[in-house]
Amino acid sequence: MSKAGIILLFFAAGICLYAQKPDDHYLRGLAELQRKNYPEAVVNFDRSLAANVTGSVLLQKGKALYLSGNLQEALKILQLPEVRSEPETGLWLAKIYAAYQDTGNAVFYLQQYLSSDNKIDERTIKTDPAFDIIQYSDLWHQLWQNEWYTEDEKLISEVQRYIDKNDFDAAMALQDQLEIKASTNPDASFVLAGIYIEHGDYNRAVYYLNKAIDNNPGDYRYYLMRAEANAERQRLEQSVVDMNKAVELRPDFFELYKQRALFLSQTGDHLKAAKDIDFYLRYFPDKPEAKELAARIYAAGDDRLEALRYYNDLLANDKSKPLYFKERGRIYLETKTYKQAEKDLSMALDLDPVDGETYLLKGLARFYMEDREGACSDWKKAKHYGNTRVLEYILKYCRQ
Repeated sequence: MSKAGIILLFFAAGICLYAQKPDDHYLRGLAELQRKNYPEAVVNFDRSLAANVTGSVLLQKGKALYLSGNLQEALKILQLPEVRSEPETGLWLAKIYAAYQDTGNAVFYLQQYLSSDNKIDERTIKTDPAFDIIQYSDLWHQLWQNEWYTEDEKLISEVQRYIDKNDFDAAMALQDQLEIKASTNPDASFVLAGIYIEHGDYNRAVYYLNKAIDNNPGDYRYYLMRAEANAERQRLEQSVVDMNKAVELRPDFFELYKQRALFLSQTGDHLKAAKDIDFYLRYFPDKPEAKELAARIYAAGDDRLEALRYYNDLLANDKSKPLYFKERGRIYLETKTYKQAEKDLSMALDLDPVDGETYLLKGLARFYMEDREGACSDWKKAKHYGNTRVLEYILKYCRQ
């Protein structure tokens, strides 16, 4: 993922509080909600509620019902006493009443939401299509006469808007204002850190993330971003510590497990990395980038059979990626399945004919099949395309 993509993930993820360790049905419901499979999400939330009725699960069920177009049932759920204390409830009730063109109730519940902490920014609400039908009403106009956002929140929202557009230079232009706020406002420190990460100044980013965490140690986003910054500084053990804290604070945010799996693998803890990526794939079994990460983790941990299973699955669905053939060929080479290795590496070269490392690997497969002439031909091509590791093989086995 690019640096900008990572930063957007941090800002888009938001804050969702879940008081207890989430159960499997709740997690499956969240996964289906993320996939926009709303009826299946409702089924899983109902299974979770059968075991334990909580406001957070009711809120997610209400959202799924609303997004599926079942406004009546969504309204019933979101008006239950158990869910009314959830911060987001007012926002979703406002959307439902707006859909019914009940401007009075829509504005009433939106006002409740705007009076709460951790609300989304003003621009996002005003541009939400859910409110298009009431935005020209007098009540809507009167609602926005109030100052629902502090000057700090408005500044941070403006910076986030620039970040959303990948306009980091414009965001950096507000640096001085943010630095003034950063001493006491953790979100100001957070957005500053994001800007510094984009500009490659990871030490400065960590400095501001430390300030953010000192002022608010309960926001998982700060630990997530600090983990990324520390990884860029080659301090992977610290990254894992931060990812552990992020997961502790947000055990229902799936992307954290995938990111922690990457860092754990890079530290050499392939067993724990495999556990995390398997957890992620349990809820998102069709994500090719996660399968590829799983394959790399298992290969690095010497579980080549499991790595092969993932590469087989990837190639069954997409034969356009030379990397899949190359890495499966590498595993076949390591397991001394030389004929299959040569076949896969040849397929990789058909798709990417200038990869020097693939020529090196293919040459090794041919060498072990006692085709020294073919191996030397491949190794010379590897040299031509910039692979220096191949020189020792050429000097040792090939005529000059």
